[in-house]
Amino acid sequence: MIFAYFLLSFFVFWVALKKELDKIKSFFLKISFTLFFSTYVSIFIIFFLSIILSFFTRTTFIKSVYSYLLLSCFYLLLNHKRCLKSIAEFIRSLSQLTLIHCVSLSLIISISYLLFYNQLVLRGSKLFTSELYWDFHWHVRLIQNFWLGDNFPPQNESVAGLYHVYHYFWAMIPALFEALGLSLVSAINLYSALFFSLVMLTAVGIMEEYFFSKIAYILLPIFIVSHGSLKLFDYLYTRAILIGWNRQFFEVPVLIGTVHGGRFGFNDDMFNVSYFIQERQLIFACLALLIYVYVLLRCKEFSLGFIVASAVFFGLFVQWHIYITIFFIVIGLSYTAIRCVLNGYKKTKKILLFSFVTTLVSFIFIIGLKVYTYISPEFDYAFLRQFPKINFSFTAYLTQDSTNFLQAFLYYLYGYGFRIIIYIGALIIARKYHKNIFYIWLSAIPIFVLVNTLQFSPLTVHDNHKWLRPFNLLVDVFSLSILSHRLSKSWLIRSGFLVLILLASISGIVSFLNFAVQTPAKYYADFSSSLFRKISRTDSKSVFLTNDSTYVFLAGRKTYVTKYLGQKLGIQTDKRQMVQDSLQKLKDTAEMCKFLLSKNLYKTIDYISFTDKSIYIDVKKECFKTK
Repeated sequence: MIFAYFLLSFFVFWVALKKELDKIKSFFLKISFTLFFSTYVSIFIIFFLSIILSFFTRTTFIKSVYSYLLLSCFYLLLNHKRCLKSIAEFIRSLSQLTLIHCVSLSLIISISYLLFYNQLVLRGSKLFTSELYWDFHWHVRLIQNFWLGDNFPPQNESVAGLYHVYHYFWAMIPALFEALGLSLVSAINLYSALFFSLVMLTAVGIMEEYFFSKIAYILLPIFIVSHGSLKLFDYLYTRAILIGWNRQFFEVPVLIGTVHGGRFGFNDDMFNVSYFIQERQLIFACLALLIYVYVLLRCKEFSLGFIVASAVFFGLFVQWHIYITIFFIVIGLSYTAIRCVLNGYKKTKKILLFSFVTTLVSFIFIIGLKVYTYISPEFDYAFLRQFPKINFSFTAYLTQDSTNFLQAFLYYLYGYGFRIIIYIGALIIARKYHKNIFYIWLSAIPIFVLVNTLQFSPLTVHDNHKWLRPFNLLVDVFSLSILSHRLSKSWLIRSGFLVLILLASISGIVSFLNFAVQTPAKYYADFSSSLFRKISRTDSKSVFLTNDSTYVFLAGRKTYVTKYLGQKLGIQTDKRQMVQDSLQKLKDTAEMCKFLLSKNLYKTIDYISFTDKSIYIDVKKECFKTK
């Protein structure tokens, strides 16, 4: 069924977007464009169908998925002539791919496979993750609550009854894959590899469209997944001083010491691909950013209807990824302002409309979330209203020292390394030959300023990596594409360019290899566990009070409270935690039931599970019997 979904959904949007796709030259870009919008819009359709059905029935998610597939079939049948013509054109375009296209596509798929295949595995019935994929315990609760928990309208799975205010929509994609027959592990791995491949495919497509260069088909995917920090050179230099240039120098793998720490408070994770492994929501968000920037650049060519519709959908990205939504707003308004000043209002009406509608819809959504956190007693609004706030300590996060301009300058000099030469060269060339790209580049600079001056998240200023990593991606895509396109035919200049690219990528290539050889040795759970099977047999909307939420979340159920970063996120969980602490002190079922009845919590909590005491209580059944 997973194949049927991709086939149907892809061609629905290949047909629906035919006029817009005809304006795109790159076949790679057409594919990523169609797959992005087909996935993005289909998730919204399934989401709203699920909410509507939740008032009348259970197992709403899978019913909504199959309803969407039926609607897709119906649309293609109604437009069968256009569909057949579009399929023929697609096959014809596919047959025209050259050898360099195939090599680039193979490289992209290989990179994605190496990056994700060994971060999450299922061995028999046992689930293992790598040490690097430490966000898995957050992801599994989101995904399983959609697939197995009928979580519509979406509630916070860790604090039952509280509606979600953070980004959760992305988790519906792997949940959709599960509904179509994949296992949890396969669903997450497919989501990660597919959409990370689309990020690189979109980058190559933009290169094809604006800066065609054969060498960039190979270099660009490598450049995206690597970084230019001086960490590797620093490590080798330090090692040479300590043990000398002898045989022992080469006995220890170079991979050691290249992942954590560095001079000037340097943090490798801000520049390498680790956050794409840790925070899978960032993958789809970066794809959305590249598509948004492309639409922004091509506003003049696209139809008015598409501009308005896509702007609305980009504005609704808040609960897919709020940081990227702000990226949309900042880069969109900045680019619009620059173009209006330089080209006048009449020539930039579509750009203005696109950025304005995106911003308007986003602000309405954000204000709605703000109002909810204000009126809900579960949120500490006095705490949340402090954010965003000024904070200059982003580059000093690891050292906890005070930040100053020199420290920040050295941090980025060490972090970007030889890429600074590439960025400056590309910026100079863009200013002369690619004005619109130059304006996009200027429009992205405010994001870099926000990274280093603003704390948006109540959790930590370190969360600004959700801006920095996409910013680096955008700059990498345009800088390498521009320089590759403008290369002289002189073999000396070409050789010098390749050496510069190697120097600006080698640290990141080593980091990438380190991630690729990760061993998924961290045990998470066992699907054959009797506790998991017992929880799975409960009602899908059941709420558990438990001291170990692993199997509760794996089965797609919610917890009354979970010890996590609730208070730091402005969620007041003190009272709930006191209830759990009080129950854990009690000895048997009768005492626990008496406590729940006295607090009138038997309507809120369905099950109690304390694994350390081997206690498992069906509250409705056992406590009413006790009563």
